[in-house]
Amino acid sequence: MDIILEETDPDGFWFCLDTHRLVAGGVNPPEWIRKTKGRGRLIHFKDYAIVKAAIDGIEEVHRQFAEVGEGNLNWPGIIAVCRETGIEHAIVEQDICPGDPLDSLKTSIVNMRAFKV
Repeated sequence: MDIILEETDPDGFWFCLDTHRLVAGGVNPPEWIRKTKGRGRLIHFKDYAIVKAAIDGIEEVHRQFAEVGEGNLNWPGIIAVCRETGIEHAIVEQDICPGDPLDSLKTSIVNMRAFKV
């Protein structure tokens, strides 16, 4: 993504970042939202949950998709940076739901309202 950021025209190539995928890739979402300031107006909000404790060994830690606000991401920080950088729209997305997808969406909406999004 660094190469794409550096080698593309800011007026001709926009980013649509995904909060879960950023963390899965080992980067800090607020840092990347700031890096791409002015290069997009929307973002995918998707949480990142650790589902098995590290007590079994670091290699045994697993991640899963989670409803916004139900995982490990710093949503107040992410939302603040989105506002700071001019992100206009957040697309709530969850690739895999633990149950009914509409229940997962409702949970994300309730949590986003609590975060004042």
